Amino acid sequence: MVDAVYAEEGQHVAAGAPLLELRNLPLQARVSRADADYATATKRATAAILRFRGVGATAADRDRLGAERTELLNTIANLKLSSPISGTVLTPRLPDQLGSYIKEGTELVEVADLTQMRARIYISEYDLYKCRAGSPARVQIDGMLKIRDAQAQSITEASWEIDSSLTAANKLKGLNPPSFYLVDLLLDNSDGRLKPGMRGQARIYGRRRSIAALTSEGVAHFVGRKLW
Repeated sequence: MVDAVYAEEGQHVAAGAPLLELRNLPLQARVSRADADYATATKRATAAILRFRGVGATAADRDRLGAERTELLNTIANLKLSSPISGTVLTPRLPDQLGSYIKEGTELVEVADLTQMRARIYISEYDLYKCRAGSPARVQIDGMLKIRDAQAQSITEASWEIDSSLTAANKLKGLNPPSFYLVDLLLDNSDGRLKPGMRGQARIYGRRRSIAALTSEGVAHFVGRKLW
């Protein structure tokens, strides 16, 4: 059960900062029982040493109960969730989880480092040969005047179906839609203005070439398609 909430959506937290604290009554009862058993075993081991009788057996029992107690205490310590990194809390309505019952394995809080953002853009297979990892790019986010510099990080090996919200519906039957590949762009977000889920437009720049080279390349592609 969520016993305390220390953060909320949009809050910047440092590494190690507490996020949530859980309470597990059966586990706490096991810890109390383990404390009592360990204390009793310690007294028996001390008495055995004083009497010089059964020292080995009582010491082994004390060590076993001590190891079990330590394991339970470590489990209890894990009920206080801390941020593993310095970043921004992305989970919405986090305080609403206060008092709720949580099943084992449930994802509770998402913390992300937003100082650098990744933009994913679609490149047509016809233009894919122009794009290379490391190519410079520029990105303009919808609703922002500032154009941001970026760099292509990676290109998917397989094609993806483009998001239907980014293209007009194809009303012609019998035509196969073009294939698109995803390119990841890395953007600096030190000002914190970029947020996950934002959309925009991007341009990726290839190597510089003369007008004659571009013209000859276009002619070569055209002739190649005709000959094939």
